[in-house]
Amino acid sequence: MIKTDEKLLTEAEVSIILGIKQRTLQQWRLTERGPKFLKLSARVVRYRLSDVQNWISEAQL
Repeated sequence: MIKTDEKLLTEAEVSIILGIKQRTLQQWRLTERGPKFLKLSARVVRYRLSDVQNWISEAQL
């Protein structure tokens, strides 16, 4: 079930939270690593806050 009131984060916001460069986050998407993301259009990618938090808790950074 999709929560419609959940905050969607930009690539810049997620890179700050994770302490990585945006380019690293882009590479992770291409190689199917990192947190789940939503592709809203050809140029717009967003991340659910809960997906980022879950990824952090499961990842061994």
